[in-house]
Amino acid sequence: MKGIDVSHWQGDINWQKVKSSGIDFAIIKATEGVGYVDPCFKSYTQGAADTGLHIGAYHFLRLGDAKQQAKEFINAIKPYKWDYPVAVDVEHNELLKMGRAGLTDFVIEFLDILKSAGYYPMIYTGYNWCINHLYMSKIKYNLWFARYNDHKGYGNVSIWQYSSTGRVQGINGNVDLDISYCDYPYIIKPKGLNGYPKPQGFTCDTTTDISLTRGQAYQLKVTSNTTPKVTAGTPNVVTLLPRYSTGNNHFYYLVGVGNPKDGAGIFVNGQKQFVAHIK
Repeated sequence: MKGIDVSHWQGDINWQKVKSSGIDFAIIKATEGVGYVDPCFKSYTQGAADTGLHIGAYHFLRLGDAKQQAKEFINAIKPYKWDYPVAVDVEHNELLKMGRAGLTDFVIEFLDILKSAGYYPMIYTGYNWCINHLYMSKIKYNLWFARYNDHKGYGNVSIWQYSSTGRVQGINGNVDLDISYCDYPYIIKPKGLNGYPKPQGFTCDTTTDISLTRGQAYQLKVTSNTTPKVTAGTPNVVTLLPRYSTGNNHFYYLVGVGNPKDGAGIFVNGQKQFVAHIK
């Protein structure tokens, strides 16, 4: 897939023209160090998403507190869904003061915080940093690799930034060009990462409200690899009676016991599926 990465240096962007030019994804600068959000971050994110591009985000790493930088990055990206990774950009020369081992641990700490918060993180850096300034074998995350050459010249690259002087319709001036070798939306969305909803882990055969008379039974089927927890949100409206299970299918009776106009939400594993009304 063909992509670009952008920051406020790109100025006004016509995202429809970008997409029409054959670009599939955009990775957008969100934050830098502590206390800085890219002034175009929100408009770029909204514009790219509205046009149907796949989107990712990145944080430009500086010296200081990795936890605080990660926290501010997460706060910036939290309102959006990202079907491409969220990355830490490791390229500022001030980071070299930490030494190879210290910088490697610093980057891992940042990435681990993102992962713990439910994101799919990756590291962005260049050839010289990989070879001389980081212990890449210790960083167990995907690599977004910068090298402006006719070939990557480095293994285990998930995204290759192959030019910093690209030209794309809808952007005035140069822009970074990237190639992705992973189908990230296929990886990220089903796992409920990067702001996408967590998979339920079950299916319920009823998702619209039902009505029961007092004493009437309704059979409910839940398909799940494990025995689900089925509950009513309001007591004394319906009685839940487990019937039997066969394979991954679990059957229950809902029996109306309440008064007319009573209602109870029916929950599976804490997630509301429908409302049972007494008529």
